Amino acid sequence: MQPLPTPDGIIAAAQAVREVVQPMPLLENPVLNRRLGGRLLLKTEIMHTSGAFKIRGAYTWLKRNLLSAPRPVIACSSGNHGLAVAQLAQRFGLDATIVTPADAPKVKKQGIEDAGATLIVYDRARENRERIAQQRAQATGGVVIHPFDDVDVIEGQGTVGDEIMNEARAAGYTIDQIAVPCGGGGLTAGIATMFIGHSTQVIPVEVPDFDGMARSLKAGILTAAPGGRSSICDGVLPLTPSALTLVSCQAADVQHTVLIDEVAVRAAVRTIFTYFHLAVEPSGAMGLAAVLAGKIDPCNKTTVVVCTGGNVDPALFGSIINGN
Repeated sequence: MQPLPTPDGIIAAAQAVREVVQPMPLLENPVLNRRLGGRLLLKTEIMHTSGAFKIRGAYTWLKRNLLSAPRPVIACSSGNHGLAVAQLAQRFGLDATIVTPADAPKVKKQGIEDAGATLIVYDRARENRERIAQQRAQATGGVVIHPFDDVDVIEGQGTVGDEIMNEARAAGYTIDQIAVPCGGGGLTAGIATMFIGHSTQVIPVEVPDFDGMARSLKAGILTAAPGGRSSICDGVLPLTPSALTLVSCQAADVQHTVLIDEVAVRAAVRTIFTYFHLAVEPSGAMGLAAVLAGKIDPCNKTTVVVCTGGNVDPALFGSIINGN
């Protein structure tokens, strides 16, 4: 297995990612704070040009592994990782292929094509995206950038935690807990690694039937979730974490996850729009959903919810905002 991510590696990645992204702010609303009985801070990862945090890990990987000796790049992704890779490839003059499920949001697939990447669409239920990506890599002489099973990617995603820590330190307050939407576990592992040795609790948030991290933490080994259904939270649907993300979370003392349903997610999307005037994709609202549903207690605490992405189809967003 690869070496585990480290806080020093994340700090180094944070210096590098500033070449392509600005630090994303923590926002709060006093009315919402009074409603919750604690201080809630929204980490706004939706403001990147790619619309999601994934640009951090993708750029960290490219910077450390490829930009000095360019080759074609391939990524398998439900959308946000692929969009980040496609945009960075366009920026640095690389050929890019993105392998994306047919049920990915149109806005993500369109963004990938607009960035000039080749889009390969596959059937999530019947085809293996890793096999398709490897075949493409062999055909093009390219290299696959995994969305979470790579220490450079994890350290890039961990720069979210570095920014949270730095802003809290500058403002003179302590973060009690951080709610993180969790699919393959790269973002959770990165943030948790950054907070090793601190009192802050990092809590992954998953959806039922795609709770591979919860099952794996409980079993102590990689354990697959059943999947087998669709979800509006399209960005968090891997059936298992990787060995690397699981061990990284264990090493960082991530003890459990919480599960939230789509009713709570829809309520969280509406709440973010109401109090912060931001359009968030369902996956990106899962941290707040856990708070609003009572799965994470915000009372008399300072809670960060990481708002991971804003690439939501307008029709779905409108339906959610209108209460459907």
